[in-house]
Amino acid sequence: MRQKILCYTAFGLFNALAFSAWGQRDSLLVSEAKSADKINWMLEDYQALNRITSAYRIQIYAGNYQNAQKIMAEAQSAFPDTPVFLDFRSPSYRVRVGAFATRLAAEKKLIAIRRIYKTSVLIAIRRIYKTSVLIKPEKTL
Repeated sequence: MRQKILCYTAFGLFNALAFSAWGQRDSLLVSEAKSADKINWMLEDYQALNRITSAYRIQIYAGNYQNAQKIMAEAQSAFPDTPVFLDFRSPSYRVRVGAFATRLAAEKKLIAIRRIYKTSVLIAIRRIYKTSVLIKPEKTL
């Protein structure tokens, strides 16, 4: 009789633990789904706030400051319809021409620029534009 009671008690305890673990597993999946949705919303907010774009520029010179200023003035007079930028990246100054949205447009301009500046190269630039903070109400499932 004692063994029967012990056996039933052990069986009942095992079932209670098994069903308890199963119930926790289901609630864990629901909370994981809520977390995944929250992560997706956070990612959408980040992408809305920090827009990453690619732009293309043509680098026509890299060297010291005095020569960079001269070449920048020459490029501005040679290509008045295209913006010219002077960037500093240690240890040299770089003169870059254009702000092209597509690689095709940049390559077309590169052909014209290479007639004057033989060593010019096409540069892809990644930019992060930060915008104002967007506040969304808390979403519930």
